[in-house]
Amino acid sequence: MKTVRISLNSIDKVKSFVNDLAKFDVDFDLVSGRYVIDAKSIMGIFSLDLSKPIELNIHANDGAEEVLAANPDGIMLSNGPGDPKENVEIIKEIKKMYDSNVPIFAICLGHQLMALANGMDTYKLKYGHRGGNHPVKDLESGHVYISSQNHGYMVDGDTVNKDIARVAFVNVNDKTVEGLRYNNKSIFTV
Repeated sequence: MKTVRISLNSIDKVKSFVNDLAKFDVDFDLVSGRYVIDAKSIMGIFSLDLSKPIELNIHANDGAEEVLAANPDGIMLSNGPGDPKENVEIIKEIKKMYDSNVPIFAICLGHQLMALANGMDTYKLKYGHRGGNHPVKDLESGHVYISSQNHGYMVDGDTVNKDIARVAFVNVNDKTVEGLRYNNKSIFTV
């Protein structure tokens, strides 16, 4: 593995750097002291604390051991295309990350892969959730948020093991699972 270290001290530099790297047909993660970020994720999904320069480590196609060896303060599992069940090797790596004590935030495909890594199931939606204005309810607070979505698979709510996680968000329209909070872990997925 080759690790490249750079220092970024503004969100514009981060966006420019990620956009430049995303032009290449490779999978890579940006690892800082605070985040592991899939460079193909949407920049607006996360924000960075830029009060101090950020050091990013770029790991090409590394597994859980390499990512965890970077000693991140947190890991972000991002979105992506396709049937989550086809990612058998990635699911195994995510299970290793789950077994660590590193906080994890996962969105979309990352949410589905984390569920699969913990024995839950997913299924294909008949029409998928596409576009803006999808109402999602926070079951703890009762608040409803309007979200933009682009996914065709869901975590099967009937397979959520209550000893491992609890449903945190549901789609108001079709009552499907939109997010999980994992018990006794700093893991939250949407």
